[in-house]
Amino acid sequence: MFGRLATAARAAGGAKRLSVQLTTRAAARHCLTPLRPSNTRSLSMWTKWFGSKEEKEKLVEQNKIRKEQLVQKYRDEFQDMREFKKNKGKRGIAPNALNKVGSASAFPTICGISTSGKQVNAADVIATSSTQPTLVLSCCRDVARPMLEEYRKAFKAAYPSSAVYQIVILEGFHRHLKNMVAKAFAQDLDAADKDNVIVVTEQTEAAKNALEMFSSMTAYAYLVDSQNRIRWMAHGQPTAGELESLASLPKQLMKGD
Repeated sequence: MFGRLATAARAAGGAKRLSVQLTTRAAARHCLTPLRPSNTRSLSMWTKWFGSKEEKEKLVEQNKIRKEQLVQKYRDEFQDMREFKKNKGKRGIAPNALNKVGSASAFPTICGISTSGKQVNAADVIATSSTQPTLVLSCCRDVARPMLEEYRKAFKAAYPSSAVYQIVILEGFHRHLKNMVAKAFAQDLDAADKDNVIVVTEQTEAAKNALEMFSSMTAYAYLVDSQNRIRWMAHGQPTAGELESLASLPKQLMKGD
C-alpha cells in the first residue's frame, strides 16, 4: 500500500515539475514571439499580471479605446437599422440635373475582388470599360439589393449597351463570404456585366467614406461619365423622379455636357 502511495507521490511531483517547465516555456515564448492576432489575448493577460506600470497603463488605455469603438459601432448599426425601417435610409431626393464638371469628383480608388476572383481597382476598371456613361451601384447589406435592382433596370432599359458595376462592401463575419456574395449579386446582372461585381473586404471604412455611404443598410447609385467623374448620385429607395433622371441624364453626358 505504502509503495503505491510513494509511486503516486513521485508521479504527482513529476507532473508538477512538468507543468512548471511548460509554463516557463510558454512565458518565454510569449516574451519572444512578435505580436500577432493569434496571441494578442495571451500577451494582454501577461501584461496585465506581470507587466510594468507603464505597460499596464497602456493596456488599460488600449482596452478603453477598443471598447469605445465597439460601442460606437453598434450604435451606428442600430441607428442605420432604425432609419432603414423608417424610410429605407432615404435622407433626400437626388437632383434632376448633372453635377457641373468643375465640381464633380473623380471616382475614388477602391480595391476589391471581382466575380471571377481577380484583384481589381474599381476606378481603373470603370475608366476603361466604355466611352459611354456608366452606372455604379454600391451597398453593404443584402437588404439593399431590391433597391439596386430598381436603379439598374431603369438604366439598362434606356442604355442596354452601357456597363453597370456593383460594389459590395463587406464587414465583420461577412468578409469570409465574399465569393458567395459576389456570385449572388452577379445573378441579377446581364450576361455582359456578370464580372462587374466588386467585393471589398479591406479598408472598408475608407471605401465607405470615399463613396459617401453614410448608412450600411441602404443602396447608392452613381452616374459616372467617360472621364471617370461622378456626375450624379442617389441613395435609398429610388423615387419615380430619380428613375426618370437616371434615364434622361446620360443622354446629356453622351452629348458632351
